[in-house]
Amino acid sequence: SETPLSLSYFGSSSLTKEQRESELEKTRRKVPLRGEHGSPFDVGHACAFLASDLARHISGVVLSVDGGLECAPI
Repeated sequence: SETPLSLSYFGSSSLTKEQRESELEKTRRKVPLRGEHGSPFDVGHACAFLASDLARHISGVVLSVDGGLECAPI
């Protein structure tokens, strides 16, 4: 889906809508888990978890909410 971040990443004015969708599909295929882009809700759920008592012993980590993209081979 188009968000301000995806529009800035793909250049909202330099690509046509069809080109932007094509680029989004290329990156979507690279995401190992479920083959889809995450949403702001995914980040929100991670933040809610970190703010909860369930994460009371978690500190000093980087939590990537990227569907496994960081671990995927290039």
